[in-house]
Amino acid sequence: MMDDEQVKRKRKANWSQDQLLLLAQFVLERRVVIKGRFGAGVTSKKKREAWEEIRVNINASFPAVCRSTDDCEKRWYALQSQCRFEIADHKRAVAATGGGPAPKPLSPVASVVYAVLGSDISITGLEGAADPAVDLLNEIEGRN
Repeated sequence: MMDDEQVKRKRKANWSQDQLLLLAQFVLERRVVIKGRFGAGVTSKKKREAWEEIRVNINASFPAVCRSTDDCEKRWYALQSQCRFEIADHKRAVAATGGGPAPKPLSPVASVVYAVLGSDISITGLEGAADPAVDLLNEIEGRN
């Protein structure tokens, strides 16, 4: 029989805000490879190498917790998902009409994630779609 100590696996520490910010910055630096479509310039080997570089840099910056490449990649996709909600709320608050206090700015981590995602976030509608109100206004003002 095995001891309970041998069976239990020790949890790694949660990701700190500094680690998350650094992870997002490293992904931003390598976004062409990480987010790029597979082709002549972007191969699965290059993507693995990019994640390996991120792992090495994270572990060098925070030696108390050893993260694996898989840990970094999984945390990035979870962070993306979390930040999409914050970014959507922020965009909604900025576009809102009326008085009231100014919306709070994005967190530093969400700002970097937004820079990585860029125009991938479609929460404001379709670009170039016709707006009937603008068409009517142009017609009234004789801009047709």
